[in-house]
Formats: sequence, structure tokens, C-alpha cells
Amino acid sequence: MLQLKDCKEQHQYRRREDSETELITVLLPKLDPCQRSLNVRLASSKSQHTAKIRFHNLFDGQVRAVWMDFDGHEVAYSTLNPGEDRLYLTYHNHCWIFRELVTGRRMNVGKCQAVFAQKDYTLKVCIQAPPLLVWQDSHHVGFPEAFRLSIKMLLFCHNSLSKQVDPCDLPMHNRMENRDTDIPQLDGKQASCNAMLPDRKRSHADSLKTWDDMKTFRCLKLPAPLSQSNLGCIPMHLLKDIVQLSAPTNVWQDAGCPGACPDILPAVAPCEVIAQAYEDSV
Repeated sequence: MLQLKDCKEQHQYRRREDSETELITVLLPKLDPCQRSLNVRLASSKSQHTAKIRFHNLFDGQVRAVWMDFDGHEVAYSTLNPGEDRLYLTYHNHCWIFRELVTGRRMNVGKCQAVFAQKDYTLKVCIQAPPLLVWQDSHHVGFPEAFRLSIKMLLFCHNSLSKQVDPCDLPMHNRMENRDTDIPQLDGKQASCNAMLPDRKRSHADSLKTWDDMKTFRCLKLPAPLSQSNLGCIPMHLLKDIVQLSAPTNVWQDAGCPGACPDILPAVAPCEVIAQAYEDSV
């Protein structure tokens, strides 16, 4: 894949898939004072009216301006050094984002991660690093694929080892009382180890497929040495703590990843942008 720092100016840096959408706030005509939020594919709208945006880089590293072309693909433009302030001449309803030069990660443009130029006035926007993503069940999809894969394997091992003793074969007094704890949903779905191995022979314990099912049995009193060494004996609420403690702490929030940008505001776009995108798609 082409590195952003190696991309020539005004050349396409990255083609976006049609499925890559993000939430924006649409400004409706003056007759309708409401604003509506929609999931759309970022793109510039054609215009003959010039506009100006002044960008100020508050990040401690180099960032690069990226123009979203009329088809929603990313075109690389100039680089801003730390502390640099620069006026950009553009066109009305043209969309701009910024990426860190080395890693290509999305930057915050104000409190959003995209900005649409306006013909009536000069926008003044600060570029800075987005907030870090703190692990929660609803944010799991925003973490790196390698981490998500390792958690799937952890769940698989936990589920497999927990089957060494069938909870239904134990006396009731050996089961801890149920406890309502929010359990993570991985990749937008409740975690299911059985779903990864559909051809595996089912046992009675296979009925504990999802996190909600598995949290029914918090802790089992198992014979030694199994109770001292078996991963499957870890209660589900402690397993969630393990996931949280092992999650990377340097993940940036990204508006392009639904569920991974709780502190980033949607970009504000005029209704003409949506109308133009609709016409181009017909």
C-alpha cells in the first residue's frame, strides 16, 4: 500500500470503498431549522464558488492535507509542520481531512475529523490528535485486528476448558449467584466460540453459546488441581477485566469506524452535498 509520505501532491493516495461511510450532520435549508445526522460517504460537491480555510497544526508532528474528491477518494495535498498555520484556497462544499504523515492515522479537524469549505466566510480550524479510545464492549470493533483475534482465541480457550466440568452436573450450592454485568460484544455481535467452529459436536455445555448465556455461571467450585490452573474456571466478569487490561492504550478514535469515535463530533455538511452525492449515484 502506498505510504502517505511517499505520495505525490495532488495524486490519489487512497481509494475508498463504497461501504466506507461515517456520520455527518446535515444543515437543512433555512425554512427547516432542524439538523439531521446521516451516515454518508464523504465526498466534495462540485462548485464554481471559491472558499478559504485556515488550518493551524497543533499536533507535535507533521500532518498532511487530504482532499476528498468528487468520487469520495483521497487525494494528497501539502504537508503542515508542527505549529504551522496556512491558508488554503479551495471551493465551496469541498471536503478536507488530515492524516498524520508517518502513520496515516486520521487527525481531528476541530472537534470533527472532516471539514466542508464555505463560500461566505473563512473557516479557521485547528488540527490535533484525536482522543484515545478506551476499551469498552461497545468500542471493541475499533481496536486493531490482531488484538481482536487474540481475544477471540482467549474466548475459545475459555469456552473449551470450561466444558471439562458440566455446570448442570454440579450441586446448586456450588454455583455462584447470577450477577448482571455488561459483557462485551465483539465485532458488533455477541461473542460465540461455537460460531467459529460450526461443525464441532455439541454437548450440553454448548448451550452456553453467547456471553449472556455464559455469564449465568460466574464461578464453579471445581476439584483441585483443575480449579487452580484451568483458564475455564475464571468467572466471566473477571474475563472481561482481563480483556480491558490487555487492550492497547494508544488507539486513536476514528470517525470512519462506527462505534470507535464516542468523543468525535460529526462533520457539518450543507444539504447540497447530500443532494449532489445522490445525483451522482443515480
